[in-house]
Amino acid sequence: MAYLIGTDVDALYTAEAVFGVEPASKPKAGAELAEVGDGGQVWRGYPRTTWLFKAIPVATYKTAITTTLNIAAGAAYGDVVIYTRDEYDTFAYWEAIIRLPDPATLERWGAQYLNVALEFVLLNTTAPTP
Repeated sequence: MAYLIGTDVDALYTAEAVFGVEPASKPKAGAELAEVGDGGQVWRGYPRTTWLFKAIPVATYKTAITTTLNIAAGAAYGDVVIYTRDEYDTFAYWEAIIRLPDPATLERWGAQYLNVALEFVLLNTTAPTP
């Protein structure tokens, strides 16, 4: 299945079309794993996921953030809709807040950012399907 991202369900693009490559994803069922009284553990908070990219051209990254996702240059987050997998490999549509890394902190090799992690928090399944 393809990972999708956009500003709403009517404007979704494949991650590969937006960033040049398909991401690896690292989903979590909540914000933190907490111990409960009986010795077990439960997830607390909204689900989240991180998309990991080995390399994204700098120009592609800038266009993806400012044009495709309509996030102001220099902003650290924005609202998006994504189609991604959960921890059980089930794909679904989610409304989310994307947290962007500060470009100054990203490793570079020539005109490419390396090892880019885009974090999606407050995943909400109320996103309508197209």
